[in-house]
Amino acid sequence: MPLKSRSQRPDADCACHLLHRHGWRKPAPDKRHPQSDPLAQQEWGKNAPKRATISTKIGRKAKPSG
Repeated sequence: MPLKSRSQRPDADCACHLLHRHGWRKPAPDKRHPQSDPLAQQEWGKNAPKRATISTKIGRKAKPSG
């Protein structure tokens, strides 16, 4: 459908139809990295240091209010 004026915006799905007509598709992200190691990730998740203990040891002290 042609636009009636220059300030009128095209429909949201106009670009999608154009790309579909020409055989394009929306690129999807990879499910996982090709060099990833699921076992190493699982071990890291089990043995990783906890965030709360690290942040309390090296975090800033709270400012006194008032």
